[in-house]
Amino acid sequence: MLTKKRKSTLLTLSILMGLTSCTQASEVIQTPDVVVTATKTQQEVKAVPNAVVVITSEDIEQLGATDIYSALKLATNVDVSQIGAGHRLMVRGKNAGALVLLDGRRMSNEYSSMTRGAFDLDKINLSSVERIEIVRGAASAQYGADAESGVINIITKKSKEQSVTVGANTGTDVMNNYYRFDLGQQGKFNGVVNANFAKYRKREFVGGTGTNYFGPRTNYDFSGTYAFDDSNNLDFYIGYYDEKSKKITDYSSMGMGKSSTNYDKTNQDYSIAYNGKGDNSNYMIRAYYNRYDKEEYKGSKNNGYKQNTFDTLGIEAKNTVQAGDEHLLTYGVEYKNIGVEGPILALGEGNSKDNSAYAGYIQDEWFINDKILFIPAVRYDHDEQFGGKTTPKLGATYFLSDNSRIKANWGKSWRAPNLVELYAGQDHGFTTIYGNPDLRPEEATTWELGFEAEKDNNWLKLNYFNSKYDNLITYDKVNGKNTFINAQDAKTDGVEFEVGRQFNDNWSIRATSNWLNAKDSDGEKVSATADNISTLELDYDDNDINGYSAKLWNSWVSNYHYANENYDYNTLNFVVNKKFAFDDGRNGRIYAGVDNIGDKKIGDIYLEGRIWRVGAEITF
Repeated sequence: MLTKKRKSTLLTLSILMGLTSCTQASEVIQTPDVVVTATKTQQEVKAVPNAVVVITSEDIEQLGATDIYSALKLATNVDVSQIGAGHRLMVRGKNAGALVLLDGRRMSNEYSSMTRGAFDLDKINLSSVERIEIVRGAASAQYGADAESGVINIITKKSKEQSVTVGANTGTDVMNNYYRFDLGQQGKFNGVVNANFAKYRKREFVGGTGTNYFGPRTNYDFSGTYAFDDSNNLDFYIGYYDEKSKKITDYSSMGMGKSSTNYDKTNQDYSIAYNGKGDNSNYMIRAYYNRYDKEEYKGSKNNGYKQNTFDTLGIEAKNTVQAGDEHLLTYGVEYKNIGVEGPILALGEGNSKDNSAYAGYIQDEWFINDKILFIPAVRYDHDEQFGGKTTPKLGATYFLSDNSRIKANWGKSWRAPNLVELYAGQDHGFTTIYGNPDLRPEEATTWELGFEAEKDNNWLKLNYFNSKYDNLITYDKVNGKNTFINAQDAKTDGVEFEVGRQFNDNWSIRATSNWLNAKDSDGEKVSATADNISTLELDYDDNDINGYSAKLWNSWVSNYHYANENYDYNTLNFVVNKKFAFDDGRNGRIYAGVDNIGDKKIGDIYLEGRIWRVGAEITF
């Protein structure tokens, strides 16, 4: 139950410590009990009505993860798979329905008829990640277009104290070495430099269709904060990514040979934000720009050379203000411009197109009484291509007691067709899908109801969700060509269940089970979805700075539907960490892990068998 004292604490927490989606280096809360993505203010995970998962840097270490992709593998109802040159992120069974953010800002994606907006997670240094916040459900009222089924916000580490971290890992997929230089507080300035050097190994797909994208990739980023005084600071971020990869495709099944393609990719990312505090408010003004360039050629740049550029410019302002004793208002405005240039578009000379949009939103965190937190929000977006769109959302948490609560949400969301879906024209051989400038935005209505409780060392989460999608974008034959169309409606509903127990200071167990019913308007099951995914996870940590931690888990997948086939499989996985702490202040760890210990292989769904990794890291 929320007492007056408790309400005051929560309000003060939101106002004094949160506004900028974890961009204020001096004010980041380092705890899994607080989330910023759900409401754009820092709020307790237990209090927010949304279904939320927080993956901390400690969780990432215990998983033995070597990239963002592997860090998400145990996230509730999030399916991440390799597709084309990026990763397909499906939240609650919706393809291209989740918005991926880096420190609260949008990133440029590689839109193509093959990837349809798949996000290249390798552009982000895992060693620089402090936490990953995942909000499931409609989020367009806070974030606008593309947040149909949820938001994944990757939040980077801020400067703490002077230190140097050096790490390396190797395994089935990749060899990495990475470096982190924390400059600490230097007068009014603090900053962090990260560098990562990776080489992805060549792997033949089980299905005999070719190889992965293999070759070297480098990644650098620099972030910092300059504090003018205790109430005003300037945050900035600079990132650069470079990839030289190659992919071999085997067309033997079609009576042809193998084809080799080279890819040179770069990504530039810039952001600057001014953060300030008033007597009862926090405000932020931010501008950011990122550009993704992709060159593609056969053997040499004189053979089949293509270059496409994708860029995003964003400007936003936001204010959070306490209005009386029971209301915390957040409101803001945003502008974005997304551009695509290159032969991927079919627009004649120049092959360049951009699209602008502006938006305004307001949200109220209203403590109606000691038991009810009510959060209404509404947003208006005006898209240059599609006109105005209003998306409301209502969320509420009812506190049955200090250790149990009921959560409810209802909201509208939408996704605008991207520029490639509208204007695609680049020839991809067997995979060409042409754009359609008459496409309409996807729209969705979602409601959900959940229950959460803790007693002694036990916890339980149970959530039901229901989403109806209109104007889903797919493709079909139009005048003899594969063309994007608005052809389907769809409905997804399901149950998300989690239960766990902390046996003692060292041992804990957690079980999850997610049921999903995702069907289109013809009653056909949505591709790349499973009826049920369940996990059983056993954790050990001796809590000794020179000790061990370990994680053993099994995942069961039932009726995974892909290419008109259904698949059942399970994988057993294990990782162990050995920690070290030295008298001179140095600390480190070594770790080893194996995914899919039983070496299960299903080529049609890219289940590629056993994957191992070992690594070491030291900070001094």
